[in-house]
Amino acid sequence: MAFSKQSLNYHYFANRVDIYRQIKIFRMSKRENRVNGSAKILGLCLFYMPFLLFILLMLLSFFCSPSAEDLAINYFSYKPGIIAFIKQFYHNEGSRYFSFSLVTILCHGRFILEHYYIVPLALFLSFWAAMYGIINTITRVLRIDLKSISKAWVTTFLCLTFCSVIFEMSSFFYWTSGSITYLPSFIFFLLLLQVLLRSFMPGDFKRFTQYFLCGVLI
Repeated sequence: MAFSKQSLNYHYFANRVDIYRQIKIFRMSKRENRVNGSAKILGLCLFYMPFLLFILLMLLSFFCSPSAEDLAINYFSYKPGIIAFIKQFYHNEGSRYFSFSLVTILCHGRFILEHYYIVPLALFLSFWAAMYGIINTITRVLRIDLKSISKAWVTTFLCLTFCSVIFEMSSFFYWTSGSITYLPSFIFFLLLLQVLLRSFMPGDFKRFTQYFLCGVLI
């Protein structure tokens, strides 16, 4: 079957235009995939950034060292003993009734002073766990379907927010005497709030258990 020259030119240019169109579509698709990939990577970085920052704050615990007050407690409590030293402090000084006993027990021996990172790490993890319990309880009370990773992200974000507004980060977490004085009471308050919120969940806690835990935490 014979084709005219004009028909052959038309089919030639039509094929060239179709090839160019396919190349253009391929390039646009490739560029769109690249943009979507970059946006996905950026979204993942922004999502995991709070976890990374919180881990960095915990890693700073390994660079802490005992303060003068911690060493003084270790020195002055060694000769009379823990009980006698605490009694003497209660009779003469009288402040920080709950925290001073814990600080004296921790600083009396050399283990905590030589492994100073244990206390801030334990407090960081306890604080995060208490905050996660609050978020988990609130979502259950309000019947909000939230994944565990999302709860963990909200918990970490709130912990970072708390760390950004406290008066002094070093005294609140990285100093044993200061952290034991301020942080455990706040952790107990979060646990108390969690127990109280669970009272809105029928069948979750018995009344006696709830009242008993509230009394212990208070």
